[in-house]
Parts: sequence; structure tokens; C-alpha cells
Amino acid sequence: MLLRLTLKPIISTQSFLGLEPSRGHRHKSCERENRGHHLVSRFHHVVFSYIQCHGKFELWIFASRKYVLPRLRRALVHANCQLSATPYKNSSPNIDDVLYDSTLHQFNKIANQDVEMQVRRDEVTMRMSRLTERTAFLVIDTNILLHHFDALVQFVADVESSNAPVVIVVPGAVIKELDGHKNNPELRWFASTSSTWLLKKVKERNKVRGQASAETKRKSGNWRVKASDEDQPERLNDFLILDASLFYASLARTILWSGDYNLCIDAQAENMETIENTPEARRKWSSRYLIHSIFGPGINASSFHEERVHFNRKTIIVDEIGQTAAPVDPDAMDVDNTPNHGVVMTRFDVRDDLHRQTRNHFTMLLQDLVETVGGKEIKRHQARGETPSRYAPEWQKIRTPLSQWSASECLVYLDARQRLPVTSPRLETFLRAPYSGAGARRGQDWSRADWQVAIRGLTKIGEDWKDEVFLESAATLDALLGDVYEQTIEL
Repeated sequence: MLLRLTLKPIISTQSFLGLEPSRGHRHKSCERENRGHHLVSRFHHVVFSYIQCHGKFELWIFASRKYVLPRLRRALVHANCQLSATPYKNSSPNIDDVLYDSTLHQFNKIANQDVEMQVRRDEVTMRMSRLTERTAFLVIDTNILLHHFDALVQFVADVESSNAPVVIVVPGAVIKELDGHKNNPELRWFASTSSTWLLKKVKERNKVRGQASAETKRKSGNWRVKASDEDQPERLNDFLILDASLFYASLARTILWSGDYNLCIDAQAENMETIENTPEARRKWSSRYLIHSIFGPGINASSFHEERVHFNRKTIIVDEIGQTAAPVDPDAMDVDNTPNHGVVMTRFDVRDDLHRQTRNHFTMLLQDLVETVGGKEIKRHQARGETPSRYAPEWQKIRTPLSQWSASECLVYLDARQRLPVTSPRLETFLRAPYSGAGARRGQDWSRADWQVAIRGLTKIGEDWKDEVFLESAATLDALLGDVYEQTIEL
């Protein structure tokens, strides 16, 4: 695949890397993938001196999505640079099916293999075992995953526990946008955590599903493909999200949840229901608010949680409540093109919430890694149902399904396969919920040095098992940590 990669510096790379500007470097073209690997390992000396003088660096490369791009992106995390990748000479009006993130690539693959609902061009066949007359589809926009992710996670958990007739739908255009946001330093952590969660949920095939290519109202029968007599919309992503909503509306009652005012107006013009999207309503968005919005105030929502403040991209971090928030940068990127309604949180509360996000995110990554390394072995052992002897490895004494393993249990298995690095604090202690075991504590009670030790341990696991998603997540967390422990910022 021939890609054009454009790098732009976010901070002074000269001060970051100690490089002197150089005008001697030109665009590099790699005709073979092994040369691409070689460039990734040495690109600091080529790229960052060049962009000091020219403001950006364009790289034309025959790249492997699986190997070259993740390594390049991970290195850029440390340098706080932004990467944008576009297919070479892609003048087609269609949407390519290339995703540069392996997690989202798996999500799309599962969405298209889903047997819950099979859609053909001229025919729709459905398994009605889970879709009843009361079933409602909730279609989510990208900004929900980035700005209101915790409310979504809690809502899905409540829907699953109560078996409420709601199916959450993630349009393909949202996955495509989320993939691009992983190259943005401001959004990288939030895009990564939501991607990992989405993959876990779509694998369960329960209450979260992705949009398959054929689930569309477009004339071409594929949401990625523009028919010859079809006009090209100005706001393509909004058009595609609305298209997905209209498709599901043809099957059952469908509600769109978006923080984009323009998209909500377009949806309402098509008689599509939307979750209320005023500044006042946004502050109320919670699991209970959503279930009431879908089924009305008469529904018993006692098992659905109320709102809680969470750390997200729009959170304004201050040292103490009452401190004046940092001014809003009018040129700052806003995914949904609406004013910033982020809440103010103290640095201590942000550390607690970041620790919760870190525990959840890396627990899911550890489960995926264990599944890759020894999933078949674990399933065979558990299928036999034998009582392990007192001398058996510790992991053989775990009876719960792998998808429910804690971070500590995953680490036990990996350590049995290959000795894990010994850290202080130990990784299994750092990744425990506060007060759930010896040494477990809140995020604010861990020093910055403790966080960095944990990140180095996680990085070592990624290196030992050659897990690019693991490595990229550790690097992203490390970059975010400076903001959480240092200056007052607005994300």
C-alpha cells in the first residue's frame, strides 16, 4: 500500500530532541517495506530536523498497516507530533476500507461477520430472537466516544444487566473517524481506550454492534461506495452517520445520540429521533437520562446510574476548586464543532479517574494478549473441568472465563509463559481497584514515579510479546501523564 504521511510538530522538536535545524534532508521514498522499517528506526534524525525548517515532512512509503505504521505512530507519541496518513492519489469519492489501527480493523471485521443481522442488497433477513417490537437502536456519533465515553460505558453495562431492549450501533464512519483521531495527540488516549472497549463489546455480540458494509440506504448497497448518479455530500461523515441511522430506522425504532448540533438538525429533518443536545441536557447525560430519553419517564430506571463527572478530552484541570479555568483557545480542535462545555476537575480527581481508565484499558489489553498467547490452551483446560492439583500453575486454578479475568490473573498467566519484569510497585498492585487488596490505592495516592514505573513495566510486556497496541497505549499514557501532574491545561 502506497501512503502519503504528513508529519506536523506540536511542540518544539529542537528542544525535545536537542537537534539543530538542517536543510539538507528531502522527502524520502521507500520502495520496499524493509526500507520502511529501517526508516522508522532512524527517522528522528531525518524528520525532526527537517520539520524545524519547513513546518512539515511528507513521507511517501510502501507501508504495512500491521508493522510499519504502528511503530511510526508510537515513536511520534514520544515526540508529540501529529501524523496524518492518506492513500496515494486517492481521488475516488468512495471510502476506502483501510484502517491503520489493528483494534478497529478487528472491530470492522467482526461487524461484517455478524450473524445477528444479515443484510443483502435487495433483501433484509433478521434473527428475531433478540429483536422484539420494543427494541430500540441507539446510534452513536464519534464525539460520544471521545467526550462522553464513561456515560456510554455505564449505559451499556446497565442495559446488559437489566436486559433492556436496546442495541447500541457504531456506524462505520465513526470507526473511520476514530481511527484518524488516534494520530491526534490531544485525542489519542481517549480514542485508544474507546477502541479497545468497542472491540471487547462487539466480540461479545450482545448489546453493541458495528455497521456492516451492506447496512446502508445508499443506492450502491455499500455505505463506502458512491453510486454514479449520487451527489457527493458536503459533510460526508455526517451524511454517513445519518445514513446508518436511517437504515436501522427501517428495521426498528432508532435514536441518534450525537454532540454535533448540525447532525442532530439534519437527523430531525429526516424525522429521526435524537437525544436532546442542549448545553443543559449535556450536563445531565447519564445512563438514567438515556434510558428515560429512549423509553420515557414511566420506565423503571432504578437499576440505571445517575451522572458522575469523568475525565475526558474536554475536562478543565485545576489545582483546586475555585481556581480560574484556563482560557479556551478559539483555534483548538473541536470534534463536534460546538462550544466547550467541559467540567472543571481538580488534579487529584483527574488522577483518580485516569487510574480507573488505565485499569480498565490495560485489563482489556491483557485479556486480548492472553487470548492471543494461550487462549486455546486455557479453553481446553477449563473445558475438561478437572480440579487442579496443589502443584499446578496458578492460572489453572482460575475457573472464570478469560473475558472476565482481572489484570492480576492475566499477569499470572503471562508470567508462567515468560518471566515478567519485577517492578516496585508491582503491576498487579497498581492495576487493582482502590482498597481491593494489599497495597491497592487511589490514583492520586500513587506518586508520579509510581506511575512511570508502572508504564515502564507495561512497555516491557509489550516489547516482550511484540504487542504494538500495548506499546502504543503505554506511550500514550506516558505522554498524558505530564499534563495530569504538571501545568493547568485544557484538553
